[in-house]
Amino acid sequence: MGMPNHLPLCYSFGYLASSMGYAEASNAQILLEGFPNLCYQYNIPCNDLYLSSGYTVNDDTKQCYIFIWNEKHFLNPKDLIVKLKNASIYVFANIKPWLLKTHPHYQSLKNVHDFIWNEEDNIPGEVTQWSSGAGESASCAYIDFTSENGFNWWKENIKTKLLIYSLEGL
Repeated sequence: MGMPNHLPLCYSFGYLASSMGYAEASNAQILLEGFPNLCYQYNIPCNDLYLSSGYTVNDDTKQCYIFIWNEKHFLNPKDLIVKLKNASIYVFANIKPWLLKTHPHYQSLKNVHDFIWNEEDNIPGEVTQWSSGAGESASCAYIDFTSENGFNWWKENIKTKLLIYSLEGL
């Protein structure tokens, strides 16, 4: 008989924690590495951890820059993911499909029209989106996934900035 092959993995039915409060803390990696012990201490069965956007908050601008880890708060992301996995906690990372105008890669993508483009004004179609912290927002532009270059930039950054850490998903 066997098990149906269309069911999600068992851990996807468990408790999913979110890390925003931890991820924006100056000692984020230490707090997150201690999270499994807290779960054990309080008898909370946690299967998954959603790594909120805080892991990308730039200390100078206080804005989230997707694909750029805050290296002051996360000294060794690979080590963190391994420690959480060893505690049977699967890690998923938050990414947003836009770049804030202050993002270090914004101008280079703008120069080659890799954003959704406002043809009439010949500029990226900019909107206001959440940028970091409660109620914070800033101008941004969405990646144009119909653009081969835009899609490839996105795909390459997912591979080299996130999937290298063996995350379970995004």
